[in-house]
Amino acid sequence: MFHDVVPLGLDGLGVRDLAPLPGGRLLILAGAAHGPEVPFKLFVFNSATKSDLVGTLPAVDGPGKDNKDELGKAEAVTVLAATPERASIVILFDGLIDGSPQRTEIKLP
Repeated sequence: MFHDVVPLGLDGLGVRDLAPLPGGRLLILAGAAHGPEVPFKLFVFNSATKSDLVGTLPAVDGPGKDNKDELGKAEAVTVLAATPERASIVILFDGLIDGSPQRTEIKLP
């Protein structure tokens, strides 16, 4: 079985996590694939328009696993509830105690 390869257009960023949205769309958490850290971004992908930028995530800092203050690396995203226009999401961060979950509401393109 063969599948089509579809470029995502993530401004040169790598995929950190994916979460399903209504209408067959995907919420993409994107960041540095490797190397120096860059701001993490959220995109919405659908097969018609490809990827649309939702926004850039602000830096999240807090106590790290070694009890020093660190900047977290966005690692996972979960959609709690969604309509075609908005979504309630939680983002988890690597390097921070218990993932330092951040809940937010986003407007979807």
